[in-house]
Amino acid sequence: MIRKLFTLYYALFFGDISGLWGKNVAEYLLGSRIVKKGDSVISFFTPRGPIFAGYLIKNKIKCDWIVDFQDNHDIGQKYKFLSRYWMKRVLKNADKCVHVSPEWAEKDGEKLGKSFMVIRHALPKKEHIVSLFGEEEFTFFYYGGFNVDYQYHEFFFKYLNDNPETKFAYAGFEQVDQIFSSKLNSDQYIYLGWLSSYELFDQLSRAKFVVVFGFTLASRSVVPSKLYELIALKIPIIIIGNDSGGIKDLENETSFMFSWAKNEKQLQAIVDSPQMINQDYSAFDIYNQDSFINNYLNILEPNDN
Repeated sequence: MIRKLFTLYYALFFGDISGLWGKNVAEYLLGSRIVKKGDSVISFFTPRGPIFAGYLIKNKIKCDWIVDFQDNHDIGQKYKFLSRYWMKRVLKNADKCVHVSPEWAEKDGEKLGKSFMVIRHALPKKEHIVSLFGEEEFTFFYYGGFNVDYQYHEFFFKYLNDNPETKFAYAGFEQVDQIFSSKLNSDQYIYLGWLSSYELFDQLSRAKFVVVFGFTLASRSVVPSKLYELIALKIPIIIIGNDSGGIKDLENETSFMFSWAKNEKQLQAIVDSPQMINQDYSAFDIYNQDSFINNYLNILEPNDN
């Protein structure tokens, strides 16, 4: 009961417990005069702490304040109504709001009563990785987060179980490893743990395909950020399952078609004919870092009012 009361308290007054960190950051930046009137402050979300820090600084010195959303506004918040109330209250003081996803920009804009500009992720500057091991070791590779409730996966794991010689490697969270290890036999599943960027790219070079699990929930109609990284690395990508909208919107925006496997038969066809995968990612050059910087410089121009 006490924990619940603390959670409600932090959600109402600080956004969440990271707001305490945000309060300390704001006090430090203001007290040391690192930020002052005339500066522009950008708060990146998630978590909510940076938003609270920007909110306090904005109130104190009336600087330009921009809030950049990297996720939907109520992610990770158990009490959604409090999250919305808190966000609407603090964002009233924001000069501009930016979203990484056009889908979330529209939905959050309606819920929060705020207009969002959209700037997609920039492609990181990376060279095409070359295998250091000569031959591929994994058929499929996946890294990062995974949610069994809202990402397509069932036919993929059935395919793996039906083809025990197929190797699947995963790098990332122990909780996800527990899910994958419960579905696959130990001879074909390899858990690589949490890897640094260098270690991750090293392991990616050993994979024939990297999979991205599509989202089933309409509220997750967004492009996974790892997709931009894989494109920059020019890696063969297979989208597993269907998509709640984000990846398809990206296809329409770029006229690029990803390789989709929506059932075992389609997955087998790609495995048998890997040349089916389009690795000409030049359509995504519009998301280069120079373009991203120019978009942000335009946003940072001071308001007329």
